[in-house]
Amino acid sequence: MAQPAKKQLIFNAVEALDGVLLEMVGEDLEIPLPSDRKSNEEAISVSPEIAAPVMLHALRKDSSHTILYQLNNNAAATCRPSAMRIV
Repeated sequence: MAQPAKKQLIFNAVEALDGVLLEMVGEDLEIPLPSDRKSNEEAISVSPEIAAPVMLHALRKDSSHTILYQLNNNAAATCRPSAMRIV
């Protein structure tokens, strides 16, 4: 596969993964751990601006605290500490 085409596929996969994870957080669903990568598969990482709300969601699910945060179309804005509160 040509290198630009592969880069575009990976970019699209990251966007899809980010979107699914944000929906799962928004619906307060449990997010499973990633499966083991097979030898013929490419590892896809979550965008840093999406990883923060997802990690907070997982921590909230595992603790007795509630973390209040807002997800919107500008996910990077929700990663600011001022947009989050632990109660």
